[in-house]
Amino acid sequence: MKEKHEFTEGDAVRITRGTFASFLGTVVNVDNQNRRLTVLGRLETEPNSELHSLNVSSSLVEKVGSAVQNSETILLVEDDELVRKFAHEVLESDGYRLLAAANGLAALLICERYKEPIHLLLTDVVMPGMNGPGVANRLVQLRPEMKVLYMSGYTDDVIVHHGVLDEGTHLLQKPFTPEDLLRKVREVLDAKENR
Repeated sequence: MKEKHEFTEGDAVRITRGTFASFLGTVVNVDNQNRRLTVLGRLETEPNSELHSLNVSSSLVEKVGSAVQNSETILLVEDDELVRKFAHEVLESDGYRLLAAANGLAALLICERYKEPIHLLLTDVVMPGMNGPGVANRLVQLRPEMKVLYMSGYTDDVIVHHGVLDEGTHLLQKPFTPEDLLRKVREVLDAKENR
């Protein structure tokens, strides 16, 4: 029996079948009587395209994030613009407040100037200039309560073996789906330890 989804405005969703499969967006209108949703978003394969609004049958749509608004602030540090935009959009559509930086220096400046709490540092491991662990070490000195989640295209075995990250460090393997990202971010935010 297929799982039935109840949708609410603000839900992060993906169209799973039909012409617009892999369209990722946010529900902006729910028509329960006709079982239709209006979704504002774009194709995952075209992260730089303009936002579009689609009216689709709810049977073609899968929920990837809840309308329950997360209140945490995330500092996203990623030198790859496509990955940065993708992660930003997925997390923001799930209710997180996002601060984004293309490199470690920009992240330091944001961290120094932003006066509210930053709950999570989500950073790539390998970047030009200051790498992810270097960024984390500097930022955690400024904000010891901030949790850290690394992203990398390298396996955790390779990263730990070469001493880039300590064993047990929170790591999200690239490439990742919106579900993977949201699940891991929530897991790290809810964890007792920071790293």
